[in-house]
Amino acid sequence: MKPYQNLVPDIFDSTAKYLENMNQWSLKRKQQTLPYIAIFYFSVAMFLFIIIVISNMMFAPLSHTGTAASFIKPIISQSESRRLFLHAALIESMFGGLIAGKINEDSFADGLKHVAILSIMSGIAFYLFMH
Repeated sequence: MKPYQNLVPDIFDSTAKYLENMNQWSLKRKQQTLPYIAIFYFSVAMFLFIIIVISNMMFAPLSHTGTAASFIKPIISQSESRRLFLHAALIESMFGGLIAGKINEDSFADGLKHVAILSIMSGIAFYLFMH
């Protein structure tokens, strides 16, 4: 019976070391992939900036043109372009968030928090800057 007394603490020690190494590896991987997650957030922010500039600088003036410039009529109305841009921003937020979750936490389901953050960011940008 004496040899088995030292066996149980050794098993627990090796299990504890293994779990500690796994936790350190997971934390290190999350820290190393953080710049890639920032790229997804930056790309959505840049996409929103470009959409807002295009909509406010190009589509808004074109929608108010008179009959003198009828050859410059817009293909779609300003409200249709806003809806199209909002859908494009939400689609980019959805796929960017899912991929960010897969990269950082190794699961698409964990990317839903990134999807929520990016979608809320898109919604706020449209609410504040798209008149």
